[in-house]
Amino acid sequence: MRGLQILGLIGLMSLLGCSDDRRQLVENAPLISIRATDSQGELFRFLEPPRRIVALSAYQAGWLAALGGKDLLVGVPEHMRMIELLEHVPRLRTLPDTSFDWEGLKSLKPDLILAGSDVYIPQALKERARTHGLRIFIQSSARVEDILAGNDSLAALLGLQETTRATNDRLRRLIAGMRKTWEGETRPRAVIILSAQPLVIAAGGHFLTDMAQIGGAAVLGADRPKPFVQITSRELTDYKPEIVYMVTEDLGYFNKLLAAYPDFIHLPAVVRKKLMALPPAEYLNPGPHLPATLLKLAGVAFPEKHLNELYLGIYHPEAAAQEAAE
Repeated sequence: MRGLQILGLIGLMSLLGCSDDRRQLVENAPLISIRATDSQGELFRFLEPPRRIVALSAYQAGWLAALGGKDLLVGVPEHMRMIELLEHVPRLRTLPDTSFDWEGLKSLKPDLILAGSDVYIPQALKERARTHGLRIFIQSSARVEDILAGNDSLAALLGLQETTRATNDRLRRLIAGMRKTWEGETRPRAVIILSAQPLVIAAGGHFLTDMAQIGGAAVLGADRPKPFVQITSRELTDYKPEIVYMVTEDLGYFNKLLAAYPDFIHLPAVVRKKLMALPPAEYLNPGPHLPATLLKLAGVAFPEKHLNELYLGIYHPEAAAQEAAE
């Protein structure tokens, strides 16, 4: 079927020529053009798979490299941690402020520009991009499943279905296995603190909340649709969290919380010594390391549950079989 579409494309192009107007006509032809809709509902059409891609979010660049599309990347965020596979790729100032390198972005002549909803306000970014004659494909990262669904859409667009399907399938199986493990269990109450003053927590619209829940915890604010919300210290103490996740690399961060909110010393999480610092580069970047991140979160919520067998059976079946034989 695809071969007939290509023959049709060649015939149509030979009849119409290759002017921009005629090219637009071909792009709109439903049986010929490659189409994908981003998480904001905007439809993108291409005559052939995009081959020059700029990823404005670090996690998108990491996923694309992991799924076999590293050679398609022509631009990645300046703040992205160095990945050996992407050392050759130009870096751009992509933070959503006045330092955004729009001219550098345009100079790369991208076929497709990717941005994640974890960093940008989608509509504002799209409107700003249009002033520069650009369109940006937004991927949602509100939930882990949103990330995987976005990967599926991009895979169809870029011809990376095989590796993406296998990668996403393994992660979905891991998630299903973890959820089954917690069935019937009383989930420990947890809170994810993003900021001390004001006191801001990750809520139901944040993928980190989704990951913590997949990892077995019942998270304060999970019923609120926004990615993060400001709460009072009374709300937090009344919840009596048994786990306090803090998005920081500072292992002494809880002392700063205590200085601001002395009553936190009585939290069950303090008594049980369940205070966990989450390095932002890892936990605010929902990239290919998601399986390892989920296992770490699960290890805090249910340390007595050993998930090695589940993990090995999905990601390293040969090792699992050898271990079972021994």
